[in-house]
Amino acid sequence: MQIRFFFKTDPKSAWDTVFQLIGGFGGHHQTYRLKRISNEQGKVATTDRENADILSNHYSKVFNQNAPYDPTVINKLDQKPQANPMLGIAPNIKEVKAMINKMKNNKAPGITGVTTDLLKNLPEEGFKFLTNII
Repeated sequence: MQIRFFFKTDPKSAWDTVFQLIGGFGGHHQTYRLKRISNEQGKVATTDRENADILSNHYSKVFNQNAPYDPTVINKLDQKPQANPMLGIAPNIKEVKAMINKMKNNKAPGITGVTTDLLKNLPEEGFKFLTNII
């Protein structure tokens, strides 16, 4: 009788408890734990927002380096084929934000370890970066 009451009054907590019990037996379901990322000063992030800011800063530095190159070699490289016109135009930043905000919360990360919660908390520069690489 108590279990039915629990499912009616707080179904999310009830299912979380069920998955924790199942996880104890099979180990398949794991609770999400925030990855702790440190910034350059060694301060550890405590929220998804801080993680997003640290990652944005890091990748901004990684992908915006001015490296020396030989301009005579550039024309010898194979060029990337043009995008298929059947795919349409690339999304703008507003569309990217809208699609990310439609993603469900509290979902397990993929192989990259990036969660939907982290993506939703990206700073404006992060959304610009994602839009540009699409």
